[in-house]
Amino acid sequence: MALVFCVHHKPWKIMSTLVTVLAQDFQDADFFFIYNVGDGNNPEKASYQEFHRLTREFGPHFHLTPFDPRVREVTRLKRSRVFEMEFDNDHALDSGAWYKFLRSGRWRDYDYVFFIQEGTLLTRANAVSAALRFAGRKGVHFLAAGHYKERLPKNLFLRLNTRGSDPTPLDFFHDRMIRATFDLFCRDAEFQTLFEHWRDDIKPTQQNHVPDIGQSLWNRALYAANSDGALATTWAKRSAASLLRRNRDLLCRLDPWLAQAAITFGELLPRGWGRNGNGAGETIYVNAARRRLDDVVFAIDEGGVKFHREAEPEWHGCSCNHMLSREFLERFTEKLERHNLYEVLDLPYAGTALEVIWGFLPNWLGFEKWFFNGEHDVWKNFATYKRVDDPQGSAHYVNRYYRGKLFVGGEGEGIKIRRMSRDFSHLREIVSEHYFD
Repeated sequence: MALVFCVHHKPWKIMSTLVTVLAQDFQDADFFFIYNVGDGNNPEKASYQEFHRLTREFGPHFHLTPFDPRVREVTRLKRSRVFEMEFDNDHALDSGAWYKFLRSGRWRDYDYVFFIQEGTLLTRANAVSAALRFAGRKGVHFLAAGHYKERLPKNLFLRLNTRGSDPTPLDFFHDRMIRATFDLFCRDAEFQTLFEHWRDDIKPTQQNHVPDIGQSLWNRALYAANSDGALATTWAKRSAASLLRRNRDLLCRLDPWLAQAAITFGELLPRGWGRNGNGAGETIYVNAARRRLDDVVFAIDEGGVKFHREAEPEWHGCSCNHMLSREFLERFTEKLERHNLYEVLDLPYAGTALEVIWGFLPNWLGFEKWFFNGEHDVWKNFATYKRVDDPQGSAHYVNRYYRGKLFVGGEGEGIKIRRMSRDFSHLREIVSEHYFD
């Protein structure tokens, strides 16, 4: 297996990812760090000239974050089989980095390639090993993260930026590039058929598949304390939620202490005692509302990790986190080369459509499409849609998923390991001093 990381932004993103990757019970993988260098604007590209003219004339200027060279320091691991590659950043974003990696041919030595975006957490210590076992048992060639699994109607997505009341010329250009990206892939007749059958009457739906970390009474109290409004239905629950919100600061100060105490007391108990599992009543979020998992999809459990299959091509993972087999990549790269689809890397705003096209690939290439809850690219709170993609927000979810085993803090623009159980003591030997005080 190869684990391939796209690295570009602030150190905390890849640090939070690596803490959870190195906490895995499966470590027999080669690591590739792809540095996406630059800010992505590429003023020298002829194909970007209209984009730059529009941003100069109409603004506001679309820009990607500049490359932060500090990410190189925190990815220097003390382990063998670590490789570095460097690409110029562009509007294809993380999808573009994966396409360039495929074009390099470095994937051909591996049975599976796991593409992981910086900032993505592996939600259980057995996420990778469970994915490999499940893929072997079920013949899975395409596995996507289900944390922001989404399905949109065709007419909505093709007008993603211009459906508002006052779209700008840059919005129209962006939507034109979305269509141009699909037009490139429609050079293949089978892909064009899928595109033409994409319906306009689909109900927009987002499902958030991650382990249910809100089942305990304490986690439910924290959730209520940090919510802006009473989401409960009865007077008693609304009153309790209001009381918790008034004492939010106290609960937030207590939570780190309890998380660290859980590691201490856990060390005193027999190994494996009280290990969390996914109960029969596990829930997920669907369009910001909690729903029972079993009422939404038919999920298959593999070591506590949940997997489910979707048939419709429009379902996609709203990210570029995928585990793909060599057989899948052979078929995919053959299509890319036959139709010269690498030209997509020269299109402004290509990343917008490429994220949805990942969902079309299994149907196009003749494979089943599977999702799992083993990853969480921290971005927004599933219930409130408030952004939580900062060092503190990422640390919060690491501590939830590895409670009693690992406690980290978000400090400045990094992640610090504050405490860890003996299960994860090997981390100190692998990561650099940047991960510790």
